[in-house]
Amino acid sequence: MAVAEKIPRFLLEMLKSIFSSDFYIFIAAVVTAILIPRITSVRSTIIRKLDKMPNNPDWAAEVRAKLGWWYTFFLTMISVFPLLGMFGTVAALLNLDFSDIAGSLDNVKTDFFHALTSTAWGIVFSVLFKLLNAWLFYDIEDIYEEIDNVVRENKLAAQERLYAAKSAVQNSRNDIYSGLDGLDDLSLPEEYNFEKEKDNYYEN
Repeated sequence: MAVAEKIPRFLLEMLKSIFSSDFYIFIAAVVTAILIPRITSVRSTIIRKLDKMPNNPDWAAEVRAKLGWWYTFFLTMISVFPLLGMFGTVAALLNLDFSDIAGSLDNVKTDFFHALTSTAWGIVFSVLFKLLNAWLFYDIEDIYEEIDNVVRENKLAAQERLYAAKSAVQNSRNDIYSGLDGLDDLSLPEEYNFEKEKDNYYEN
């Protein structure tokens, strides 16, 4: 009892509200917290295999998309918390009963205080997860850039290989054409009879 008396009243009310009227904000916080180990797992896998990505650009693009999806979801949830808090506050204010304000002033004050706890919890969780984001995922943008560079370099290398193959084919074609053009310089003896030589070939 002595410990409870030392805790400020607004903290006690906030702790009560998170498991009652503001429970939906608590659920959102749990969902957001679950995203952290998922993002950490994908991030660790990428860092561990970063040097092998040039040999497997398709995998690099796939994990880039997976990390982007989870991380974007995480950032979205962070930005949603203040809105959830404002929604709870507005909903609670709309439920206030001012019909008998003179006789129930204390009740109105209590209900108004409870309405503000939603906004308070929205701010608390938003700030908390923003700090976690800055601490845990400070290198996400660098990982994005590294993967994008790998994919970009692989595309350039593929284009260079294709250009080299086309050039080789064109050079071979030019060599063939040059050889055919050289046949025009050949001349057969005037007495050469192609039809006769053909008949002799088939007879033999």
